[in-house]
Amino acid sequence: MGRLVLAILACGAWTWAIVSGASAPAAEDFAQGLKSPDETARIRAIDTLERQGAKTAGAMAALTEALRDPSAKVRVRAADALAQIGAAGEEAGSALGDLLNDPSMHVRRAAVRALAKVRPDPATSVPVLIKALDDADPAVRVGVLDALAESGKQAVPALSAALRNEKTARWACLALSELGADAGPAAADLQRLLREDRRPEVRREAALALGAIGPSAAPAVPVLLHAMSETDYGVRMAAVFALGRIGPEAKAAEPALRKLQGTSAPPLLRILAISTLARIRPDDKTLAQKAVVALADALRSKDASVRAAGVRALAELRSDPEFLASAMSRIIEEGPAESRNDALAVLMRLGEPAVPALVKALRFRELQPIVAAVLGRIGTPAKAAVPALIDVAAKGGSPVARRQALLALASMGPAARAVVPAATQALRDPDALVRYSACYALGKMGVTALEARPALEQELENKDPHLALAAAWALARIDPDCTHTPPRALPLLVKGLADADPMVRLEAAGAVRCLGPMARPAADALRKTAKEDPSELVRDMAEQALKAMEE
Repeated sequence: MGRLVLAILACGAWTWAIVSGASAPAAEDFAQGLKSPDETARIRAIDTLERQGAKTAGAMAALTEALRDPSAKVRVRAADALAQIGAAGEEAGSALGDLLNDPSMHVRRAAVRALAKVRPDPATSVPVLIKALDDADPAVRVGVLDALAESGKQAVPALSAALRNEKTARWACLALSELGADAGPAAADLQRLLREDRRPEVRREAALALGAIGPSAAPAVPVLLHAMSETDYGVRMAAVFALGRIGPEAKAAEPALRKLQGTSAPPLLRILAISTLARIRPDDKTLAQKAVVALADALRSKDASVRAAGVRALAELRSDPEFLASAMSRIIEEGPAESRNDALAVLMRLGEPAVPALVKALRFRELQPIVAAVLGRIGTPAKAAVPALIDVAAKGGSPVARRQALLALASMGPAARAVVPAATQALRDPDALVRYSACYALGKMGVTALEARPALEQELENKDPHLALAAAWALARIDPDCTHTPPRALPLLVKGLADADPMVRLEAAGAVRCLGPMARPAADALRKTAKEDPSELVRDMAEQALKAMEE
């Protein structure tokens, strides 16, 4: 089914290429359709205008006029067409802004989606969008936030004004959070809101917006410190979070944060306080290590939300990577089973320093697939894990584990050449995907896997066409100069050039390139691929293979 979908998509791409290559008719050709009394005919005319886009003279004017159609369905379709056309539809900005007052919520939603894409002049669009923050439909309000964020720092003055409107204040805070550091000029108004607004949900969003602004919001530290003592839990959490994002400029908060760690505050708040203190003093290695120890305890919790907060906090710490990896290793070795995946989530972000801990984690059969995948992502720097991965590839607890171990070893290339005997043996694995992975691993070893050639040659006759192709691919990489490799492998690789899966075609073309001049019998097939394949990557690889034939 997946390959059928790819084929259909490829066909659609060629159809579009033909359409876009044709001469573009004038918008007047569709005027009759837009004036038709039949709603469906008008929508079809808009479909055609969308395909022609900005290349058609008068198309934008015609679509802008369609925004005023008496049918809500037509107005929605016209707005969606402008959204697809994007920045070229800027001239329709004013008419799209008018639609934010449309009685149909579907039209208003479409209008705000289009405004986010066409990006009209902020001087005219931002005030209209600010008014729409008060829309009764949440989907419209969310769309407005997106459109305002796209407007960038030019939206800040209007958003600052919106903070002073009770109806729009909370939504303006959300939009300013999206703008991040660019929202700095609004910091004073956000402080006022945090200090004076009676609604906890608004004060919470004001604090988060100050945190999103970052260090330049340092003047807000006293207000945030006061918010830490509020009775509303959400406001307290937001204030602590914001202080951490302000960073070293929030040193005045250290005593309050230390006090918070020693109280009976909720676990999530204590975790956030630890993380925030470490962010305020990023160069204090001792403090960072203490934070790791404290946060590691959160990963032992039975509460999934507490564990998730611990993972986020640990991932953000600028701690000694080896110390952090060691702490996560202890969680995997000694902690409850439900904590192991959380510890792995932290290790995933450390890269090479996590390798010793990941090797230890391979002892747990249920973790082998994900650990092997992480090691594969690290690649050659994880070569210290080769012996352990070979053991999993040969005796893994599940086919998925064996497959992931082989793929991880493949990612390391010749540095993992010790896998060759195990990968050769895996060509007989009962699981088909493991056999394919073994071929892939052997091919990635290059000439260092020459001893596997006899076993791979046997697979060229395999009744499974995909395994035969994988073996041919591996042979082309292992022994491209062998005189009897091309005659046997080349026909299979040529078949691969016609596969429905673009990745199969890409790898087949790459293998043909490895054969160099010995692949000349495939020249015609490569020329066809280089000219007609829907994938640019495949076409480029086919071109490279053709050049390699002439070298």
